[in-house]
Amino acid sequence: MRDPIAATKFGYLKPSHLIKYRNRRLQEISGSSVKKEINLLGHVFETAIKEWSMPLNGNPVRLITKPKENKPRDRRLKDNEEEQLLISCS
Repeated sequence: MRDPIAATKFGYLKPSHLIKYRNRRLQEISGSSVKKEINLLGHVFETAIKEWSMPLNGNPVRLITKPKENKPRDRRLKDNEEEQLLISCS
Protein backbone atom coordinates (compact mmCIF):
# COMPACT_ATOMS: atom_id res chain seq x y z
CA MET A 1 0.00 0.00 0.00
CA ARG A 2 3.02 2.30 0.38
CA ASP A 3 4.04 1.97 -3.26
CA PRO A 4 2.65 4.59 -5.68
CA ILE A 5 1.09 1.81 -7.79
CA ALA A 6 -1.48 1.35 -5.01
CA ALA A 7 -2.96 4.77 -5.84
CA THR A 8 -4.08 3.48 -9.27
CA LYS A 9 -7.36 1.60 -9.41
CA PHE A 10 -6.95 -2.01 -10.48
CA GLY A 11 -8.88 -1.68 -13.74
CA TYR A 12 -6.80 1.32 -14.80
CA LEU A 13 -3.40 -0.30 -14.41
CA LYS A 14 -1.42 -0.17 -17.64
CA PRO A 15 1.94 -1.63 -18.64
CA SER A 16 3.54 1.77 -17.97
CA HIS A 17 2.45 1.59 -14.30
CA LEU A 18 3.87 -1.93 -13.99
CA ILE A 19 7.16 -0.94 -15.66
CA LYS A 20 7.63 1.90 -13.16
CA TYR A 21 6.77 -0.48 -10.32
CA ARG A 22 9.22 -3.10 -11.63
CA ASN A 23 12.02 -0.56 -11.95
CA ARG A 24 11.45 0.84 -8.44
CA ARG A 25 11.42 -2.64 -6.92
CA LEU A 26 14.62 -3.62 -8.76
CA GLN A 27 16.34 -0.84 -6.83
CA GLU A 28 15.29 -2.49 -3.55
CA ILE A 29 15.23 -6.28 -4.06
CA SER A 30 16.60 -8.97 -6.36
CA GLY A 31 15.35 -9.62 -9.87
CA SER A 32 14.04 -13.02 -8.81
CA SER A 33 11.91 -11.48 -6.08
CA VAL A 34 10.56 -8.79 -8.41
CA LYS A 35 9.70 -11.46 -10.97
CA LYS A 36 7.72 -13.34 -8.32
CA GLU A 37 5.80 -10.18 -7.40
CA ILE A 38 5.01 -9.43 -11.04
CA ASN A 39 3.92 -13.03 -11.64
CA LEU A 40 1.56 -12.71 -8.66
CA LEU A 41 0.06 -9.54 -10.14
CA GLY A 42 -0.35 -11.34 -13.44
CA HIS A 43 -2.21 -14.15 -11.71
CA VAL A 44 -4.51 -11.64 -10.02
CA PHE A 45 -5.35 -10.15 -13.42
CA GLU A 46 -6.01 -13.59 -14.92
CA THR A 47 -8.26 -14.53 -11.99
CA ALA A 48 -10.13 -11.22 -12.21
CA ILE A 49 -10.79 -11.75 -15.91
CA LYS A 50 -11.63 -15.46 -15.89
CA GLU A 51 -13.31 -16.05 -12.54
CA TRP A 52 -14.60 -12.68 -11.42
CA SER A 53 -15.79 -11.58 -14.88
CA MET A 54 -14.16 -8.17 -14.51
CA PRO A 55 -14.45 -6.25 -17.76
CA LEU A 56 -10.71 -5.74 -18.35
CA ASN A 57 -9.06 -5.33 -21.73
CA GLY A 58 -6.50 -7.98 -20.94
CA ASN A 59 -3.62 -8.64 -18.63
CA PRO A 60 -1.08 -5.76 -18.74
CA VAL A 61 1.54 -7.98 -17.08
CA ARG A 62 1.78 -9.95 -20.32
CA LEU A 63 2.97 -6.79 -22.09
CA ILE A 64 6.03 -6.07 -19.95
CA THR A 65 9.46 -7.66 -19.74
CA LYS A 66 10.07 -9.51 -16.51
CA PRO A 67 13.43 -9.39 -14.74
CA LYS A 68 15.85 -12.25 -15.15
CA GLU A 69 16.29 -14.82 -12.41
CA ASN A 70 19.34 -14.44 -10.21
CA LYS A 71 22.00 -17.13 -10.29
CA PRO A 72 21.24 -19.86 -7.75
CA ARG A 73 23.25 -19.74 -4.57
CA ASP A 74 25.71 -22.48 -3.76
CA ARG A 75 27.11 -21.87 -0.32
CA ARG A 76 28.68 -24.35 2.05
CA LEU A 77 29.28 -23.93 5.76
CA LYS A 78 32.79 -22.83 6.63
CA ASP A 79 35.04 -23.78 9.54
CA ASN A 80 32.99 -23.71 12.76
CA GLU A 81 29.76 -22.30 11.25
CA GLU A 82 27.93 -25.59 11.77
CA GLU A 83 28.71 -25.52 15.47
CA GLN A 84 27.63 -21.87 15.75
CA LEU A 85 24.44 -22.61 13.87
CA LEU A 86 23.56 -25.53 16.14
CA ILE A 87 24.25 -23.43 19.25
CA SER A 88 21.97 -20.67 17.89
CA CYS A 89 19.18 -23.19 17.29
CA SER A 90 19.14 -24.48 20.84
